[in-house]
Amino acid sequence: MASSLEKADVLVRECEELNRLVTSIKNHIDESVASVANDLNEWKQLQSNLSKTIVRGKVLLDVGGREFSTTVDTLTNEKDTFFTALFSCQWELEKDERGRIFIDRSGDLFAEVLEYMRNPTEFVLVDERLRQRLTNEARFYKLNNLVEILTEPARRAEEERQKVKFENATLLNIEQQQKLNEFYGTNDQRWQLIYKGTRDGFD
Repeated sequence: MASSLEKADVLVRECEELNRLVTSIKNHIDESVASVANDLNEWKQLQSNLSKTIVRGKVLLDVGGREFSTTVDTLTNEKDTFFTALFSCQWELEKDERGRIFIDRSGDLFAEVLEYMRNPTEFVLVDERLRQRLTNEARFYKLNNLVEILTEPARRAEEERQKVKFENATLLNIEQQQKLNEFYGTNDQRWQLIYKGTRDGFD
């Protein structure tokens, strides 16, 4: 009799634990659905605001004294950027007497940024000397894809530098190699793999 009661008690506890788990999963799903719905509503609201504030999608910008004519679609093609915030309900648009929106940044660099936004897949940096300054501008405008493009050569160079530090090493990837250097307390330690079973034998 006692054994049956113990089994029943265990079963009740397991059912309660299962119920808590199911409830937790349901709450997580509900939160995820609510988050997606909220993002969708914000995007719809942004599009609604754009249609009300910009005539036919055309916009004039005064960036550092240079005037640019483009479209809202071009400026907001990438989500969660300076421009999607600019044309959303977060900020009130202020225009000068000619209807231009002023942005206090370099006009020359913005010309390159705008070229990227117009043709993201065909963007080519024409002047290597502008790379760092243009990267800073891309970060200001929160154009993460452009930042990735501009910083790719530096990332490749860092990978090559790490390969030199770990001469003939094939067991660790770049991230693991960097962690090893952090543990060792240096950034420029050169390492060399002196033994590898598949190369040197297991005897």
